[in-house]
Amino acid sequence: MRKLLVFILCAIVLISCTGVAFAAEPAGHQMPMQQAVKMAIANSSSLRASGYSIDQSKEDLDAASKALDFTPTGQTTPEVEQAYNSYVQKNLNWMSAKKSYQSALDSVVISVYQAYYNVLEAKASLDAAQQSMNYAEMQYRGTVLKRQLGCASKWQLTQDSESYESAKQAYASAEKTLADSYQKFNQLIGLSAASRPELTDQPVFSPLQVTSLDAEISRVLDESPSVWKANNAVDQAEIALNIYSYSPAEAHTYKSAEISVSIAEQNAQTEKDRTVQALRSLYYNIMKMEDNHAILVKKLSTAEESLRVARLKYQCGLISKIDLVSAENSVTQSKLNLLQAECQHVIQVMSFETPWVSSGS
Repeated sequence: MRKLLVFILCAIVLISCTGVAFAAEPAGHQMPMQQAVKMAIANSSSLRASGYSIDQSKEDLDAASKALDFTPTGQTTPEVEQAYNSYVQKNLNWMSAKKSYQSALDSVVISVYQAYYNVLEAKASLDAAQQSMNYAEMQYRGTVLKRQLGCASKWQLTQDSESYESAKQAYASAEKTLADSYQKFNQLIGLSAASRPELTDQPVFSPLQVTSLDAEISRVLDESPSVWKANNAVDQAEIALNIYSYSPAEAHTYKSAEISVSIAEQNAQTEKDRTVQALRSLYYNIMKMEDNHAILVKKLSTAEESLRVARLKYQCGLISKIDLVSAENSVTQSKLNLLQAECQHVIQVMSFETPWVSSGS
């Protein structure tokens, strides 16, 4: 994840463009993940707005700095107090804008991965729905023939007819899901809604490598924008207390200013506790996903072996075509389940590295 972010930062220069438009990609045009990420960065209006916020807050900071003749270290005059508090706030706004930009960049990257994988999953789901519909049709037609020969009940015919109709509806729904997944992906990277690029990168299952969970928690607490803002609120409250002027124009009493520090400290601790709890929960959820991955791999292996045997039996006339199709469906469904699990695992690992994105911080 970190290497990817370093790689794609070279594309950020494109963000300065006020309007980024991409022509519709021809059907079948190959689209690797890194290309999609770079296109999304260039196409993100929210990311450009975050960039402008950095420039704006720097302008405000420079103006506040010019209005301040010196840095007070203790009780001072109301005028200096006001000017210095303004400078502290503007400096905080500037640093916060830079933090927000990085968070927005992380959010764009994860959003692209999620949208990219949604398309892959939707395509695989459509293939599975197609096979299920074909299987249901074969069952229904077989039951119709049996009914004509007096070998199947009316109830069985009704059941198979309803199953076939349900399978057709599921296929139609899968088509809509794929179309919706594509249009969301295309909008994210700046393509026309009708574009159908061929997504070439499959998720790669790589277990989360964590030597020390406590060390990871410390890293996140150091990098989290929400924790940083909470800590800076404490610093700001302490600065306001240190340069308190005791002027009648003060909005709060000195005791009230002291309480403001305590409130900020408690809010900062609450944010740290929330972040730690969320990260631990995410970690254990990923561990469960990795355990489940091994089960899904085993199920796919079993389904593929059953299909191999079914094909041999079919060639020897020992089973019917519908039995063979049933075995093929099992493999397709097992592959879909594994793909969905691997896509989700990649997203969860990325969220573990930048949990402030998933938490909305």
